[in-house]
Amino acid sequence: MSLSIITNGLLLTPDVVGRLLPFALSGVKVTLDGDRETHNRLRPLRGRPGTFDKIMENVRRVSPVIPLTIGVSVF
Repeated sequence: MSLSIITNGLLLTPDVVGRLLPFALSGVKVTLDGDRETHNRLRPLRGRPGTFDKIMENVRRVSPVIPLTIGVSVF
């Protein structure tokens, strides 16, 4: 058995991945809605700037620990 997850990546941290590894986590798919500008326009947070840069920072932080797939919606 193995476990893979799909996430928007906003809360994806090495700690979260570390807590899931004992449950046979084998990969993570992070979804984006296009390039930085499009993604930030389509996925805003109340009172905060766009999420694209934070998601990419999280991807860079967990990539040494777990195989990643990036899924992108193209508009």
